Amino acid sequence: MKTYLCLDLGEKHIGLASGSAEVRLAQPLEVIEHTSRKADIEKILKALHRIQASHVVIGISYQEDGIPNSMGRHALSFGTALQEACGLPVEYCDEALSTRDARLITLESRKSKKDRRGHQDALAAAVILQSFFDNMTIHD
Repeated sequence: MKTYLCLDLGEKHIGLASGSAEVRLAQPLEVIEHTSRKADIEKILKALHRIQASHVVIGISYQEDGIPNSMGRHALSFGTALQEACGLPVEYCDEALSTRDARLITLESRKSKKDRRGHQDALAAAVILQSFFDNMTIHD
């Protein structure tokens, strides 16, 4: 079974989501505080081990001309470092509008602002991973 861990990289937080290729349903997992690349990768390695992930998906953002923007370039660089550390395949998925969609979902949940705080990053990762699953071909 292919189990995926998805990352939504932010300046302050990294949202994590998980899901399997067979079920094709993403779920928010957790949010980790960004401290340093080395510390972040160590935390992600623990999450990979905990859920027994076999693949990684990282959200990537692009400029209007299709070239990765500064955060997109950061995602590519981080993905390379993570792949070297874990040895798992790393794929990328356009994260366009994932944060907006996560915000809308949390607003629709009717939870208080206090209860919504901190969960949007993991939900954004789940939105990215669900988009990745939705775009997979039948044979993947």
